[in-house]
Amino acid sequence: MGRSLTTSLNTINYQLSTLKSNWNNCLVKVATASDKVFLSDIAFAMNLSTQKRGTGIGQRSLSFLQAKVEDQLAVIAIDKLTQQWMGFCYLEPWTNLSFIAVSGLIVAPQYRNMGLSRWIKNAALNLSLNKFPQAIVFSLSSSTAVHAVNKELGYRVIAIEELLNDNDFLFGQQSWVDYLGIMKNQEMAAHYLAMIYTPKNYILESGSLNSVEMFGVL
Repeated sequence: MGRSLTTSLNTINYQLSTLKSNWNNCLVKVATASDKVFLSDIAFAMNLSTQKRGTGIGQRSLSFLQAKVEDQLAVIAIDKLTQQWMGFCYLEPWTNLSFIAVSGLIVAPQYRNMGLSRWIKNAALNLSLNKFPQAIVFSLSSSTAVHAVNKELGYRVIAIEELLNDNDFLFGQQSWVDYLGIMKNQEMAAHYLAMIYTPKNYILESGSLNSVEMFGVL
């Protein structure tokens, strides 16, 4: 079994000491009620980014993000010097808890191109492994930067067709993003790369993703 969520909350709240020296006041943590003040701006930034990229993903509402924070399924980066949000993402569990998607990654414009997304995704990965230790962590993205970060964290590329043939993946997905819709649309799917992270203690069931490799956690 994974470590307790309490341990996760403590260990994920770490200083980003290896980033640029002017980032000494940056903190990545599991979002809490006190962070709800940032959610309006975060929702606006997410939806603006979606519109610019033309992904076809529906706009995320403020109430949706608030629910993620209340359920302790969101990660936020805070600039402790200015008390501004720097980045954010959240988890989307399948109803059968076989898969967890890391979704909604957004970095505030003034903090982009500095490597912050890697730390946010690392915190989200650790949160998933602690809350859902038997779940495969899933990512579907058209961003080459996200692909590179995922690779560093131990994700591997998986064929979309393999996921679409896995019953655990097909059933229980009720996330904001219509992953199945994207993946089944060949024209849309051509722009996306599917990647998965398999926990060390994952018990592989017969006939389920039989080519999955095992990875440790950073």
